[in-house]
Parts: sequence; C-alpha cells; structure tokens
Amino acid sequence: MRGLAVIALVALGCTKPHVPGENVLVIISDDIGEDRTGVYAVEGADTFTPNLDALAAEGVRFTNVYSNPTCSPSRSTLMTGRYATRHGVGRWIFPRTEEYDLNLDELTIPEMLDQHAEGSYTSAAVGKWHMVRFSRANPQRHPLQQGFAHHRGGLANPLDATNDENRPRSYTNWQKNVDGNLSWSETYMTTDTTNEALTMIEELPEPWFLWVAYNAAHTPLHVPPDDLNPMGVTEDSSEYDLYDADTLAWDMELGRLLDGIDPEMREELTIVYLADNGTPDHAIRAPYDSARHKATTYEGGVRVPMIVTGPHVTEPGSVSSALVNFTDLFPTLADIANVDVETLTYTDGARRGEAVELDGFSLLPYLEDPATPSEREFLFTEAFYPNGPGPYEYRRRTVRTATHKLRREEANGGKVFNEYYYRLEDGAIDEGNPISLDTASAEDRAAFDALLAEMDRLAADLSFDW
Repeated sequence: MRGLAVIALVALGCTKPHVPGENVLVIISDDIGEDRTGVYAVEGADTFTPNLDALAAEGVRFTNVYSNPTCSPSRSTLMTGRYATRHGVGRWIFPRTEEYDLNLDELTIPEMLDQHAEGSYTSAAVGKWHMVRFSRANPQRHPLQQGFAHHRGGLANPLDATNDENRPRSYTNWQKNVDGNLSWSETYMTTDTTNEALTMIEELPEPWFLWVAYNAAHTPLHVPPDDLNPMGVTEDSSEYDLYDADTLAWDMELGRLLDGIDPEMREELTIVYLADNGTPDHAIRAPYDSARHKATTYEGGVRVPMIVTGPHVTEPGSVSSALVNFTDLFPTLADIANVDVETLTYTDGARRGEAVELDGFSLLPYLEDPATPSEREFLFTEAFYPNGPGPYEYRRRTVRTATHKLRREEANGGKVFNEYYYRLEDGAIDEGNPISLDTASAEDRAAFDALLAEMDRLAADLSFDW
C-alpha cells in the first residue's frame, strides 16, 4: 500500500528519500482561528475542538503560520504557492459580481502532481471551492479545469448559488457541484463534505491528492442537526454559542473522517490540517481583542493553526516555531512527490514554457526535526481590492520576523496612509500596542528598519503576472 500524505502547508527541502506516489490529504476549516482551537488557545478559553486537539498529539503543531486575511486569497495562495499579488486574488470573491478569479493559466498543485510527480496522481476536491466567479462560462467546471478529476461540494459559501436567486439557502439547502453538474442538496453541508471525502478515499486510484475544504464554521450561523448538537443550542441562542456549536459539529465530522480511514493506511498517512484565516469578530471572546479578527492583518486575522501528521513526522506531539506561509504547501507537496520545483514551467496561456516563480519552502525538514531553525527570516501577507491587476482602492500588507512586526495600509492606488510597528511577545496571538519610532530602543529601531526594507523590497518586486 502506498503511503498517504495529508498536508496543510510549508516547504523547505527534503533530507531523506521518500516513497514515490504517496497519497496526500489536505484538510481546511473555515473561520476557526488559533483563539478557537484548543491546543492553541490561552489557558481557560472555551474551545470545542477535541478531535483536532487529538490530531495535534500525533504530529507537529506549527505556531507561526500566515494565511491571507480572507478565504479566497488563502485558497488561491495554497493552490499555487504564490503571493496574492502574483495570482491576483486579494480579497474574498463575490461570485455573482466578481470580474476576476483564479486564472486558469496558473500552475496548481493537482496539475503539478499530474504532470511532474513520480506515479500517476489523481486529484479530487471536496467541499468549499470559492476560487471562481459565476460570470465565467460554466463556473462549475472551474475545479476540473484547474487539474482536479473530481469536485463534489459548494462552489462558494452556503448562501451563494449560480441560479434560483429567490430560493432559500442554508447549510441544509445549498447548491452542490458534482463533477460539473449542479443540483440542490438538503444534506447538512458539513456532513456532506465528510461523506464525500470518505468516498474519495475509497474510490480514488493511488497515488492521490485529496483537498477537503469544510465550510464550517463560516456563516450563516445555525443550529446543527440533533446528532451533531450536544450543546443543545436553539435558534434563540447567542451568536457566540451558535458559532461554538457549529465548530463542535465540524470537529465531530472531522473525527468521523479520521476514524473512517483504514488504520493501516492511517499509519502511513501524513495529515495536514489548517484554517483558512482567523476568527470573525462575532466569534471572538475575551481575553482576545474582537477588533483583531478575520479580514484584518493583525495576528488574530492571519496567524492560523496548522498541524501535520504522518510518516515524515519523527516526534509526535512536537511544536515548531518556524515562520511558515501558505505559499509553502505547494513546494511541500512537490517535495513529497519528488518533484523538483526548479524545473516547473507554465503549461498554458501566454507564459507557456516559462519558469514558475514560487514564494514558498518545503516543510519536510520541520517534520523530521521540529527544532530546525526557520528557513525564512520574514513572514509576509497581504489583502487588496478589487481582485486583479489593480489599481487598488485599498491594500493592506504585513511583514514580521520572529520578534517584530510592521503593518502598512495603503489606498488610492498605493498611497501609504498608516504604518504600525509592534514588538511581538513570545507565543501571544495579540500584538499589543504599536511602538513609536521616536521612542523605540536601538534594538527595536534596527528591527523596524529591517522590516521596512523588506516591505519596500516586496512592494517593488511583486507584480501581477497575467
């Protein structure tokens, strides 16, 4: 039996030989940040992720992982290994009105595995997609055009649909895509994603890459089905309690997915879990700051959980403080599949035959030795609107090191109107108060100068490629 690899993020370079054709599984939750994840949250915080916490005991837990501030850019960055400026998706996609989505010319993970990996990979996507605009011809085929043999799930969020504008929509009444064919489903969305993932694990020929993206705990907040509602919430429950109930229902379905994998296969499986962005403001509780939420470039908006388990992990239950970016998933999976990323070229469009410029590193060294020093000195993430090549109405960028952080806000085509500097406390999700350059120590000032230089370098070097 070939090994299974479920992955979530990061790529640095492999240090030992790997079995050709390992299966790969990526699991993504929606809007469940570090503050709502048990093994990450501060002591005493209420969390509802027991199955995810148990998974952390089997693998490496990463504590400095940067996503994008919202879902569509995060997914596009994961899929391509490239910063948002390069692929052009800088904010969540409004599918019915959007003019830009993930370009078909991009080289995606499934295309890379199919065209370059040892073994003949089959890729499937289950659950939330949210990388396509509905004005595109046959949007339901977008996942298939991006290299997946199957897509079974929603094209975006539960309330989004390509037609039937007046039809009520919810987690139990939503438009489902099955390999390019649309229909309406009344199966609870979270349960449906687990059902389809288990079906794919049984049916896909090995080796395979399986992308499992849950919609939970994204809005609309709701009462889960009775068998997934041990908290007993009702429609009259608070937003806080409904969010917690929806998170627990997701965690229960995550447990069913993991328990449904054959134990022998599970031993050989590398599971990578990650959240797509931080927690939304309506779900953040004290002692966390509800103003530092999803859609912002505060740590609470972009620093997310990531856990990796499997045969490449040598110290189960360990922690890595390496600086990890969502761009790292692509090169990590390439490393597992014995693909040399330096040889990758574009296969479609005007750039056909040109080298692919990636922004990540392989994470395998951290799985083999969690104490491995961080490959990168700086973490970077960004948000902008509108999607595409610009000019942008707004742009938010963040660069940080292990100890310091710079947040920059721009508007009106690039005019900088705010810059904030922070000294990061070890392990804290909150940055604390900004530091004034006028009163900064010599050590802090030197750190901020380095951050500013890196921010300016990225602003000059990154450009929309298409």
